[in-house]
Amino acid sequence: MILDCTDVVTKMCYDVDPLLKVIKLIISILQWSVPALLIVLGTIDMFKAVVKANDEKVVQEAKKSLIRRLIYGVIIFLVPFFVELILGLVADMFPSENDEIGATSWISCWTGEVDTSSCDDIFEENSSNTETNDYDD
Repeated sequence: MILDCTDVVTKMCYDVDPLLKVIKLIISILQWSVPALLIVLGTIDMFKAVVKANDEKVVQEAKKSLIRRLIYGVIIFLVPFFVELILGLVADMFPSENDEIGATSWISCWTGEVDTSSCDDIFEENSSNTETNDYDD
């Protein structure tokens, strides 16, 4: 069990895991909320233009605005996918050798390919041993 967590990459992934979880949560919230907000705002603008329009030109401008917002929403939704794709390609081009921390190991941490559960067990055992030793004094 201890041998699983002695790997440099596994330790690194264990250390940055809480930060990566927060970053993934923020990206996920932005990935879903910003496009939805753009679509809702575009729909509201289109509705206002149709209801209050005395001129076809106003409706055409609202349509263009709605289409632009839809395109921006799709782009924002797909940005994390393309970033991960590019990082994966870079990691494949420059693989890390042995136990070095390189681009490949960072991608492995990001995608969750590295199992850090063995580190949890080790650090829990070490902390419980330290606590019992403090009380023995």
